[in-house]
Amino acid sequence: MIGKSITDGNFIDSWQGCQEYAQLSDNECVLLGNEGAANARQQLTAINLALDKVSFDALALSVTNSNYLAQGLANINIPLITFDSPFAAKDNKLSRAYVGIDNVEFGRQLGELVKKLKPNGGRVCIFSTLHDTNIAQRVWGVRQALSGYSQLPVDSRLQGQTAWIESDRCPLNTADNIPRALNQLQATLQADEADIYIAVGWWPIVDSQAYRQTIADYQHKFRSHEVVLVAGVGKTEPEYDELLEQHLLHGYVSINFPEIGRLSAKIMTELSQGKALTDNTLFVANIVRTVEGLADK
Repeated sequence: MIGKSITDGNFIDSWQGCQEYAQLSDNECVLLGNEGAANARQQLTAINLALDKVSFDALALSVTNSNYLAQGLANINIPLITFDSPFAAKDNKLSRAYVGIDNVEFGRQLGELVKKLKPNGGRVCIFSTLHDTNIAQRVWGVRQALSGYSQLPVDSRLQGQTAWIESDRCPLNTADNIPRALNQLQATLQADEADIYIAVGWWPIVDSQAYRQTIADYQHKFRSHEVVLVAGVGKTEPEYDELLEQHLLHGYVSINFPEIGRLSAKIMTELSQGKALTDNTLFVANIVRTVEGLADK
């Protein structure tokens, strides 16, 4: 498995699920990549170094920069699938299968949470990151849900098509960096840039203590729902539910990364054995939680 980062908890969870499945048949699943924030160049370097040293039977890749990685992997001679983040459509021929969530639907689910929490609309700020295919798909899904237009062009901002409009400063490029995301949140709160924050990844809340410190001066606005924040996260954590109970977080959509890892291992095993796939797209269900309750999607 080649994650976007070997220190990111989501990819560690995916690898653990992959290894769990692999060990059932005396195989091994290895997590490759670089430490720290996602970086396409370091990701490709890690892949090439690994392939030079070890004879792998199959690879599962979480795509950062689709165009760059597609060029670098054009001549790969073992089965390649994607997980978590697929290639862009023009590069997808390199991948034999995709295992993960429906990222556009994931974004729509975040948007639907906001519509329930703020039915009269408001000023929206989206936390994103540049170049990652799956993140772009999630942002698109958010905008589809809030605009009410499923055919909304990619990269078309919310400009008051309905009751929601994006702040001029947003979307924010977190660069997959947690301290940067918290600084951005603090700056936009201070400037009163938005009253609806949608993080399509877990950057602002993954360090729940740092998040609490960041919003300390604005807790009254969060508790009264004058300001709301929803986020996409990895596996459910007690800290997230505690934030929900205290109305400091207003909703999240959770991804089952261990199951993504298990399914990826299953597909890689089948491909390495020369088996034909019955399905080249495997979606993992999400869990949606809000201040109003729990729903499985």
